[in-house]
Amino acid sequence: MLAAGSRPVAPDVPGLVEAGFHTSDTVLRMESLPRTMIILGGGFVAAEPAHVFSSFGVDVTVVARSGTLLRHEDADVAQRFTELASTTAKPLRRRRSWSPPTTGSCHTRYSPRRRSRRSA
Repeated sequence: MLAAGSRPVAPDVPGLVEAGFHTSDTVLRMESLPRTMIILGGGFVAAEPAHVFSSFGVDVTVVARSGTLLRHEDADVAQRFTELASTTAKPLRRRRSWSPPTTGSCHTRYSPRRRSRRSA
């Protein structure tokens, strides 16, 4: 599910349209629950369906560029929400990039977040 903003817009990712996806609008019209769900985005648009579908028994993974959910909200709220979400859901995936699907399904490629080291 794409949850990267208040208005559902598909990003220009090769193969995404062919693989199929839901947005924050279309996911509410699904006729049956999936076994698993990947939600792209870490803001409030992603947080609500992540919680709802997880409570229905769906195995939800949130993929966010930042290690903090709700990072545009109050810092204390964002930190506490991230802590609580991490104890009830799968660990957050940070700074991820897409790889085009090769078999009609959508895949993600995980790349660890790295800090630059400067010599003093």
